[in-house]
Amino acid sequence: MSYVVFDMDETIAHLSSVYYFIATLTATKPEITNKKNVFLMEPLEPHLPVAYNYFVQRVLKEEESDRPLGILRPGILDIMEALFQLKKKSLIHGILIYSNNSHLESLYFIRDLIHVHYPRLILDCIHWLHPLRNIDRMQYDLSYGKISKTWENVKRVMFDGMTKAPSFLEPSEVHFFDDQFHVNLKNALGKNYHQVPPYQFKASFDRIVPLFLSSLSYAEVDLYDLENKLAPLYPDLQSQHVINQLNKGNTTLLEDILDLFRYYVNSDSKNNAIPPLDSALPIAEVIATMEHNAVHHQGGNKKKRIHTLKRKRRTIRR
Repeated sequence: MSYVVFDMDETIAHLSSVYYFIATLTATKPEITNKKNVFLMEPLEPHLPVAYNYFVQRVLKEEESDRPLGILRPGILDIMEALFQLKKKSLIHGILIYSNNSHLESLYFIRDLIHVHYPRLILDCIHWLHPLRNIDRMQYDLSYGKISKTWENVKRVMFDGMTKAPSFLEPSEVHFFDDQFHVNLKNALGKNYHQVPPYQFKASFDRIVPLFLSSLSYAEVDLYDLENKLAPLYPDLQSQHVINQLNKGNTTLLEDILDLFRYYVNSDSKNNAIPPLDSALPIAEVIATMEHNAVHHQGGNKKKRIHTLKRKRRTIRR
């Protein structure tokens, strides 16, 4: 039984256009509430968790349409379906996201998109600041930024983290997909380290805005309360240079904040732009080979299943 590990940025997703929406919908108050000896991070506005869940549904619907946003690498959902079926057959144990992105909520967002159809497929989300990644961070400092992912730390995270992999886990049992070349992982994993072409398509910021606003409306978020709590988080709103970038016709602080996000993102992706639909083909081919080898290893007589990137209609539960 094997494990599949994915890097996130430019491997299975490109989040630059959606980052500030995720950060807003998952924003918490600076103080921590202690309830019955359980420390909780309270949402910045009480209805934001509902808005976040609805936003996940709306984004996923767009990703599955004939004009996907392109936040997810096209074809990744079909690959996750193939992996989900392999997990149901006990041919793989599960999947991890192992990223150098420091924003954990961004990893959770990608996980949540996938879990709408394939629950509990992602066993763990490991970001750069994860407490078990101290070896990676140490190697990064010692190598002056040349080494940031090591087999020693990946194995440790899989054993000590939520994955609960066995202590005798071997490199032959792990497939790692990344758009970057990580020499330590490559040396340890050999042919099981799969470097894929970087996915660099930037989703249209302007197509995401109405999804965000409709989510706030659906959850009945108090916009006045939200914008007044968000404003102190973005002192650039007081900068004359930024003020010059804002739409003069704005009538609310929230509109100014959205313009600030647009300025930060600096997305040149047009509303009618469509991401390359075959960009996940190298990953799909590896997964198909994995399935063939796993079935053959178990003595199965099944024919090799060829995974295509044919788009499928999925129903999203409301």
